[in-house]
Amino acid sequence: MTMPKPLTILNVQQVFPAGNLCGEGIVWDDRIGQLYWCDINGFAVYRYDPHGGCCKSWLFDEPVVSIMLGRERNEIVLAMASRIVLWSPEQESISDPIFTLDSYPEVRLNDGQIAPDGSIWIGSMQNNLGPDGEPLPVKKVMGSLYRIDHNGFEIVKDEIGIANTVCWDEDRNRFYFADSLRNIIWSFGWKAGKAKLTDERELLADHPRGVPDGSTLDSEGYLWNCRFGGSCLLRISPDGRVDRIVELPANNPTNCVFGDDRQNRLFVTSAAIDTPTPTRFDGSLFGCQTNVTGNRANRLSHFGPPM
Repeated sequence: MTMPKPLTILNVQQVFPAGNLCGEGIVWDDRIGQLYWCDINGFAVYRYDPHGGCCKSWLFDEPVVSIMLGRERNEIVLAMASRIVLWSPEQESISDPIFTLDSYPEVRLNDGQIAPDGSIWIGSMQNNLGPDGEPLPVKKVMGSLYRIDHNGFEIVKDEIGIANTVCWDEDRNRFYFADSLRNIIWSFGWKAGKAKLTDERELLADHPRGVPDGSTLDSEGYLWNCRFGGSCLLRISPDGRVDRIVELPANNPTNCVFGDDRQNRLFVTSAAIDTPTPTRFDGSLFGCQTNVTGNRANRLSHFGPPM
């Protein structure tokens, strides 16, 4: 393992004033050089071109909670509240579900990502959305973590309050996962093709700056974790040390990803809900340049004919 370089972060800036109720599920699509994210409570998906500065959006009949990359160029994996589908943004076509959550509407899907082996890993939580996306309180521990591939699904971990942070460090065979309700991030041992996690460790627990939401890893193995209610991101070392606190002008950072041509621009979504002291930046998309790079997003294994 090489020694990490001193971290440089240029000023965090508002990239796009999206006004999201709950921006989430962000992914950089290196095939087209554009950024996707969703507004869970707004039932919407956004695509942003950082070169042209233009943004396109789509509305759906159900909340979209996470966005992942499909196998084909024109294929996006949409995790919705009750199901996972393949979607073509150009043709605006949606496949039959490749996974359906039987416990919906009491429970809904939440944060998810494609694993290095091409499987889908996604967590669930008590449904906190009303029929029109109005926020509801989370009072029960009803969530699980699932692994999904073409053979079906397995429950990896249960008794989860609010499932967040789904990340892999391939170099160290580690998997990161968080429960926002418990204010804890775990690190696990992981092997491709397996739904079993080993060597459970607390990476970070009870940090005073908000609760853990979505995360991404950089190429040096550090976890960048959005702190909902904490107005910041934490950069956490593989041994659990908080290396850096990155302040944001929004109350609720929700998820982040590295992108742009050199994979060294960090994009951050945020939420305008649950803000006791709102700011005009809540719900915006943010960005900052760094001198570290992120890892390219994994893509789904083959689930059916190309779209």
